[in-house]
Amino acid sequence: YELGVLYIEQGKYKAARQFLERALVTRENLLAANSPTIAVNYSRLGAAYWYGGDYAAARPHFEKALHIQEQVLGIEHSQTAISYHSLGALYLELGDYKKAQSYLEEALRIGILIREATHPVTALHRHLLGYIHLYLENFALAQSYFAEALAAKREVLGPEHPSTAATIHGLGELY
Repeated sequence: YELGVLYIEQGKYKAARQFLERALVTRENLLAANSPTIAVNYSRLGAAYWYGGDYAAARPHFEKALHIQEQVLGIEHSQTAISYHSLGALYLELGDYKKAQSYLEEALRIGILIREATHPVTALHRHLLGYIHLYLENFALAQSYFAEALAAKREVLGPEHPSTAATIHGLGELY
């Protein structure tokens, strides 16, 4: 498993998938089917497919992770929020903005509940929701999400951080 995660970090997605798939088989033989450890493995495997450009293969892995996390960890857990975020970001990449919006709104709801409103992860949910509303031509909502994300990022990460710059870029696209 750890080699698979390392290979994701190195951009070696095919090798990452091989190790993560092997780890998943081993874990499924040793652990209960609804183990949070298996959910994390599905999530990492989904990421390896996604980053490698195979969006269709990534989706079911993210969905399996989310299903396990909702049942075992509950709807208001940070790992569950990550799976909502992953699916939302994936659907945004695929251009299915309504599905992306639904998943990212849930990730944001959970994020606000379990973290501070200015947390960088919560700001990222807002940032992506800004893009969704930009693409849906809901410009007032896009501006609101981008502005909230920017304020949080400036406060927590600072004005020179690359993530702050990305949100400024989003506002620039909007304007």
